[in-house]
Amino acid sequence: MCSKIGIDEIDTVANLIGLSICAVVSDVLDTDIGDLELESHLTADLGLTADRQVELDTAIQEYFDGFQADFSSIKTIQDLVDQVVEGELYSLAA
Repeated sequence: MCSKIGIDEIDTVANLIGLSICAVVSDVLDTDIGDLELESHLTADLGLTADRQVELDTAIQEYFDGFQADFSSIKTIQDLVDQVVEGELYSLAA
């Protein structure tokens, strides 16, 4: 049985990507996934360092088929989710 976790298919995909991003961030930053909020600031709240950013970028690329995040415009987990959602949905439309 299939189910939705959003108001429509696009919202469902975005929510699933968000859950996946949280799992990747949790793994890379060795943080309990239950402690993460989409509004969490990657540096100030979660202690993202330059080395961990490289690890996070590599993990995102591996998980999302080579997607390259632009960390110069990412401050929060939500920023990262938004960027990946936009990139993934754009690639599906192409």
